[in-house]
This record gives sequence, structure tokens and C-alpha cells, in this order.
Amino acid sequence: MSYTLLDILQLVFKMKLTYHSNAKTERKAGIRNDSGFTLLEAMVTLAVAGILAIVAVPGMTNVYLDNRRTTIVNDFFSTVQIARSAAITRNQRVAVCAAAVPTTCGGSWHQGVLVFQDTDRDAQLDTGEPVLHTIGAMDGMSITSTVFPTFLVYRPNGRAMVNNIRQNTGDIEICDHRGSTQSRVVIVDTSGRPRISKVDSAGVVPSC
Repeated sequence: MSYTLLDILQLVFKMKLTYHSNAKTERKAGIRNDSGFTLLEAMVTLAVAGILAIVAVPGMTNVYLDNRRTTIVNDFFSTVQIARSAAITRNQRVAVCAAAVPTTCGGSWHQGVLVFQDTDRDAQLDTGEPVLHTIGAMDGMSITSTVFPTFLVYRPNGRAMVNNIRQNTGDIEICDHRGSTQSRVVIVDTSGRPRISKVDSAGVVPSC
């Protein structure tokens, strides 16, 4: 049998009335109870604690999910920034790719991210190409992009691209199981600079 919050409140109220009635009867009879908490008092305490848990747990869960989403979004955003900065300072192409393992490109964004100097310009990590940054798996998250489905490359001028220089802007949508209302977007603009937004570059909330 399941109880609603109203059922629990009514039960607590009835228990309190019974407790006060019994206590009043004992006082009239000259009976003192110095044995500490009675079973009824303990039940009332547990009922109140249960009500507090019902009210507090969903809020605590959302706080945890918000903090986790913020951490993952910030990590992804910082990773893109690191790649752009490295491309400019090294005067080399720097690639950012989805990486299920930290030694090769492949998989989906939520499985991990790899940043490396793409010396031979093939968007694949090859022998001798330095790894500059990695992110581990982001379980429970959906990270998708139409323009940057599995990788993007920064050129020495700080601008992004995929297979050609015209593919230089795009949105990377990051969601958890709560859907579009709690989603975030990392937007890469024409200058290559990333930014975080609640909507995509067209002003539309992602359809997670």
C-alpha cells in the first residue's frame, strides 16, 4: 500500500492526538512516565522524518544533477578553449575528437574527448602527435552535434573547421535525462570562440 503526503500528515495528526489524550489520562491518574521516549513518540518522530525526506530528496537530487551538468558543460567548454588556444600558440592545427579510449579517436562525445596536435592534418591521432588534453567518459549525458558529429579542428588563425573551412560554426548540445529544459549548448562562432548558452545559435532550445 502506498501513502500520499496528505495521508502521512493525517496519520501524524491522529497519533499526536492519541498521545496527548493518553498523557492527560496518565497525569490524572498520578502516573509518571520517566522511561524516555515511548513507542508512540518514536513513531511520530519517524513519521515527521519521513515527511521531511519526501520533501527534501527531490530537491537534493536536482541540485546534484545541476552541479554534475555544470561540471561537464564547463569541462567540455574549457576543452574547446584549450584546443583553440593551442592552435594559435603552436601555429599548428589542433584537433578535438570523440574518444572512447584516450589513445585514439572514435566513438561518441559522451564517451570521452581527446585534444591533440594534428600535424599531418588527418584529424586522427598518429604516432608522434602530442596529446594536449583529455576528458573521460561522461556517463548519463547526451552530447551531440550536427556540424561536429565526432570531431572539429582548429587552425592556427583560431577558427574551427570540419572537412573544409566553410564548416566553421556549429552547436554542440549537452543534455541529461531531464531533457531539453535542463540542456546546455556549446556554440562555436565564426571566430572559433566557444560560448555556453541555454539555446542554440538559432535561438532554439535543443530537442534532447
